[in-house]
Amino acid sequence: MQTMFPSSLKPLLRTIIDETMNRKPKPTVKLAQLAEHVMPRLTRVTKLSFVYAKLVSDDSEGPYDVEVSLMFPELLGIVGNRLRALHIQSPFALYLPPQLESLESFSLDACAPYHTSKIHGIMLEKIPAFLLAQRSTIRDVSLAIDNVTFDVSPILQCLQLMSCLHDISLELPYSTKAIHFKEGRNILKTHQQHLRSLDFSLTPGLSVKSSAVPPVVGQEWWSVELPNLRNLAIHMPGVLFRWNVGNYIRQFSSSLVSLTIRRHSNLLSDFFTQNKETERFCKLLCNFPCLQDLSMSLSSFNTRDISIVAITLPRLRSLFIDYSFVSLVAVSFCK
Repeated sequence: MQTMFPSSLKPLLRTIIDETMNRKPKPTVKLAQLAEHVMPRLTRVTKLSFVYAKLVSDDSEGPYDVEVSLMFPELLGIVGNRLRALHIQSPFALYLPPQLESLESFSLDACAPYHTSKIHGIMLEKIPAFLLAQRSTIRDVSLAIDNVTFDVSPILQCLQLMSCLHDISLELPYSTKAIHFKEGRNILKTHQQHLRSLDFSLTPGLSVKSSAVPPVVGQEWWSVELPNLRNLAIHMPGVLFRWNVGNYIRQFSSSLVSLTIRRHSNLLSDFFTQNKETERFCKLLCNFPCLQDLSMSLSSFNTRDISIVAITLPRLRSLFIDYSFVSLVAVSFCK
C-alpha cells in the first residue's frame, strides 16, 4: 500500500530524510529567490551582524543549518565591498572572504555554546589572515572568549601588526593560573599614540569556580602610557583592584571623556566596598576636566553616594550606577 503525503509536507519529509542519511540538503527555492531578488536591493548596508542561535556540534565545521551557511557568504558577496562594520560569531569565520576593502570595525564572539574546539581551530586559522588583509583599514577590533583552555595568542599577536587601531575591546577569561599579558602590553605599546578607546574585561572562565581568586594582573600591562585615550572601560574581579586603580586612571586625567569601572559582585575585596571609597574615587575624578560619562559598580547604594557624585562631578552628562542592594540607613548629605 502506497502512502500519499500532502504536497505541503514534502519539503519537511525531504529534510528529515536528508538529515537521517547525513546528507546536506540543497539550497531551497526561498534562499535562491532571496539571493536573486532581495539581497541585491541592500545597496546602503554598511554594518552587518550575523548571529546564530542554534547549537553547533563539536564535529561540525560551521553553522548546522546549511541555508545559514550559504546565506552569509552570499550576503557578503553583495554588500562586502562597501561594508564598514562586521560582527560575527566564531562559526562564521569559516565563510569569511579573503578581504573586505572598506572594513573599519570587526567584532568576533567566541563563546559557549556555539564555540567548540574544532571551530576554535578554524577561527585561529582564518581570523589572523583576515585581519592582516584589512590591517590598513580596520580601526576597531573586539574579541570575546569565555573558555580558559582555548589559546587566543595568535589573534592577540596579530593585533600588534595592525597599522592603526583606535578602539580595542578584549573580553578574556581568567583562571587560577598565571595570566599571560605579554601580548596585551605589546598591543598597547604598538597603538599607544592613536588608541582612543580601551575596553578590557576579565571574566570567570567556564571551568573556573565563581569563588576562585585569580592572580593579580601584571603591572606591565598598565605601565604603558596612552596619552590620547578618551574612553576607558575596566571590568574585573574586585580582588584585582588591590593594585591602585586610582593611580592607573589618574594618567588619563587630561583626556578621558568616558569611564566605566565594573567588578564581579560574587568576589570579595571589591574596590568600592571599603569605607568612603566612593567618595575618594569621585574626588579623584573631579580633576578630570573632560569627563562626561561615568559608569561604576557599588555593592550598596544610598542617598549619600548620589550626593557625592552630584557635588564632586557637576559636569557629568551621563551617570550609570550598578548596585547589589539599596541601603536604607539614614545618612546626611556631604557638604
